[in-house]
Amino acid sequence: MNKFIKLVSIAVLTVGVLAACNSDDKEENATPDDNDDVVEENNTPGDDNETNDEEQGNEAEEDETENRDNSASDEQFAGQLDLRLGDTGRFSDTVGAYEITIHSVKKEDEVDGKPSQLDYFLIVDLTIKNIGDSVIDAEDTVGVLDQSDDIDLSVSDDISHLYESIEQLSGELSPGEEITGQALFHSYDNDQQYLKIREGLIAAGAVYNQVIWTIDKSEIE
Repeated sequence: MNKFIKLVSIAVLTVGVLAACNSDDKEENATPDDNDDVVEENNTPGDDNETNDEEQGNEAEEDETENRDNSASDEQFAGQLDLRLGDTGRFSDTVGAYEITIHSVKKEDEVDGKPSQLDYFLIVDLTIKNIGDSVIDAEDTVGVLDQSDDIDLSVSDDISHLYESIEQLSGELSPGEEITGQALFHSYDNDQQYLKIREGLIAAGAVYNQVIWTIDKSEIE
């Protein structure tokens, strides 16, 4: 009987040793940490998207800067806020680069038999010159102007295209070309009148610099 118990004990001990060995082998072969590292390294979609977005943003900024430089002929344009009658303003915008010279301003109660919607009409004689590298439309250039009797307000855009007797500024201007004609505005009566770039165009980045002419009432014909 003792012999039988001893044999059973030996068998149980042997099974226990074999089970322990098998468990050690499994632990050595398993590498969960390595697998986790692989998953973490491969699972980075956000980084790739952020990199692509940043590269596209930089390319867009470079294209915008290049287009602006080309339209302005690499010249520097600053705000010109104190121009007077006879002075030339220099502009740079999404259309190109050009100059506007205001020669004279006169008032009329009627144009083509029609009265002004305000106190009177202002007829502005001016010259536009293309100083950029691309062809521009003369009507687009005069279209950026706003007339007002208050420097902080916008009153009237150019309406010359509505009146046959006004010498309109139209047609394409190649680099270096210029055209002389008239712009027309409704106006309130006041001691001073202002011609300037429409503030909305400045705010939207369509025109890059502000230009303002101040015209005294005594200068108006």
